[in-house]
Amino acid sequence: MYALVDCNSFYCSCEQLFRPDLKGRPVIVLSNNDGCIISRNTEAKALGIPMGAPWFRVQELAGRHNVAVFSSNYELYGDLSRRVMSVLSSLAPETEIYSIDEAFLELDGFRDPWNHAKRIRNRVRQWTGIPVSVGIGATRTLAKAASFLAKRDPGTEGVLVLGSREAISRALQQMEVGNIWGVGRRWAAHLQALGIHTAEDLRRATPSWIGRRFGVILERTCRELDGVPCLPRALHSSNRHQIIVSRSFGKRVTDPAPLREAVVTHTARAAEKLRQEGLVALVLQVFIQTGDPSQHGVTAVPLPYPTSDTRLLARAAVTGLDRLYHPERCYRKAGVILLELRAPGPVQGDLLEENAIRTDGDRAERLMAAMDRINHTLGRGTVTLASQGTLQSSQNWKMRRDRCSPHFTTRWSDLREVR
Repeated sequence: MYALVDCNSFYCSCEQLFRPDLKGRPVIVLSNNDGCIISRNTEAKALGIPMGAPWFRVQELAGRHNVAVFSSNYELYGDLSRRVMSVLSSLAPETEIYSIDEAFLELDGFRDPWNHAKRIRNRVRQWTGIPVSVGIGATRTLAKAASFLAKRDPGTEGVLVLGSREAISRALQQMEVGNIWGVGRRWAAHLQALGIHTAEDLRRATPSWIGRRFGVILERTCRELDGVPCLPRALHSSNRHQIIVSRSFGKRVTDPAPLREAVVTHTARAAEKLRQEGLVALVLQVFIQTGDPSQHGVTAVPLPYPTSDTRLLARAAVTGLDRLYHPERCYRKAGVILLELRAPGPVQGDLLEENAIRTDGDRAERLMAAMDRINHTLGRGTVTLASQGTLQSSQNWKMRRDRCSPHFTTRWSDLREVR
């Protein structure tokens, strides 16, 4: 059996955790530059505020109903996510982190999955303050469906087990086909045209017939809904094929200096993620965007050897940016992509490259490890490359977060004071 643990309205729950006065009040969280709604709590959903709606379109409605509005506080959400996942890893023999607010748990050997799911839910709430829903099924797709239904049915008390075929059939009849994990809008429209409107309709369809019409992915989904595991762990492993870090600017950027600071800062963050995964990259891609898609720029910079050294990656990023920059354009977004990821291995050096940054030795590895350790202990940005700029110089390009809450768990200055 698998359990899918899903944090309820995760971003909103993080904001409410340190604001008891928000209990029972509608809460929403906005995307980068306070653009669109990316999280709503139950009270906000009851007002009819749609997910993904631009903030300016619901601003008047939010004002009338005293909605609490927050900018995205990714530092807070990331730290609380790590705490939730740490608790989950202590409650199951195997844990697969699927996203910032979801994780699959393998429950083989537990005689009473429902009681264990209640224990998981209570433990996470007690130790982290974050409410979660737990769905359990014989496959990951069934567990995902159970979690989806558990969040929407108050009678389940946040836990739903799809054990018997009768329970599976009864539950899937309540789920529209478009809400199945992995079924997008296009497939949902085609399935509905064929008379398949619910998850139960898809479960009862002939898998081979689904496969001939839609391909092997949807055929696997069909079989998984019927209790046949088809998704190996490798499909959910943390091994990445690429790492992307990008941000929209708080205002349009024309000068090369702030643009370079932004690209190097994104590169440093990508390198940090790369080292956390225990991987190295062989290709770095840089992209910058204006308001006109015809003026977007992207270029790939091959690295001399696979590396996770921030210095070498930053130098490659600046090289790529210099190729793309046009002084007469106003840029609104920049980012980097690390490609050709792999495990570290022996490196062939280049004796002909002058002033090369040596990243293949123990000294460079110790330097990067020390920088990561300091930034983890004292806060991100404590140690940076000089080319990332200072706090004052970076204000021109950093994304707008006018409604950002304090960093309650990651900055000493933002700790709650109790009197």
